[in-house]
Amino acid sequence: MTRSFVTLSFATLFLCTSLFVSSLAAQESKKSNPEFSFGAEVVSSYIWRGQNYNHTPSLQPWAELSWRGFTFGTWSAFRVTGDGDDEIDLYIAKEVGPLTIALWDYWSYSKTNPGQYFNYNPETTSHMLEGQAILSFGEENRFNFLFSSIFYGSDPSKSIYGEAEYIKTFGKNQLSLFTGYQFKGEYYHSSPGFVNLGCTYQRQIAVKENFTPYVSLSFVVNPSAGSTYFIAALGF
Repeated sequence: MTRSFVTLSFATLFLCTSLFVSSLAAQESKKSNPEFSFGAEVVSSYIWRGQNYNHTPSLQPWAELSWRGFTFGTWSAFRVTGDGDDEIDLYIAKEVGPLTIALWDYWSYSKTNPGQYFNYNPETTSHMLEGQAILSFGEENRFNFLFSSIFYGSDPSKSIYGEAEYIKTFGKNQLSLFTGYQFKGEYYHSSPGFVNLGCTYQRQIAVKENFTPYVSLSFVVNPSAGSTYFIAALGF
């Protein structure tokens, strides 16, 4: 598959999504000025959806631009020590009411597996493309429901993953409970099952009005793999 065909597929997929939600978007008042934000986390280990990516610790910067309900962003993970691959991701998302539709491009590389960023050959690429749909409800008591599907790239099993999350905010504190299940594929485990159960406690640190770093502690269990993780993080 050529790079141009992959690019055309991205554009077609997102255009269809945008047309689908445009009627809902007309009911909302969107800010006309773009908003840029950025930050970073330092985490004791990189655990994602119950998988250990062997970063001990990991530096994870991010940046995004939001405008008229669209968000364009990048998220990365760079190991300080450990044997895992480094990662640079790009995403585009459209939010309308409680629904967010997103397209992610995950790219991993290392000295032993350098890869080529513009290589989208399905047999040799280091990219994974994933479509996401997220439903969110509430504010101080928030429920998030994620459905995601890897449809192209370095996961030939085309894994499908779902996650439910409850977030309780009280003052400068936040507590989240989550459960994740692999419905199809072998990316998160060799067979379907629960792969990501846990909780996270987060506390904001008052420094000054426009700068509020936070610390968090997470306990994560992957029942399918029999793995348990405890993660500490500092974000700003």
